[in-house]
Amino acid sequence: MSVRLPVRNHGTDRLAVYIEPYPGQFWLEPGDELTIVAGDGVQFSLSAGPELTIWLFQDGDGHQVVLEYRVFGKDGVELPPWQD
Repeated sequence: MSVRLPVRNHGTDRLAVYIEPYPGQFWLEPGDELTIVAGDGVQFSLSAGPELTIWLFQDGDGHQVVLEYRVFGKDGVELPPWQD
């Protein structure tokens, strides 16, 4: 089973979303959304400021960073790991 984290830009400005530690960078225009999908037992840590940074950890253990995940746009199409 996989876990999902939907992310939506409710603001009025473009939002940068970074997925660490190997930064996948995604840009969300106002009203846009994406969904991060990772394996069973993964927990997400979020840090918000002018951008949103997301870390994925196995079973909530900060020493077990998850590197395998997929990102999908609101249309269900998988997104590449870096968008300019």
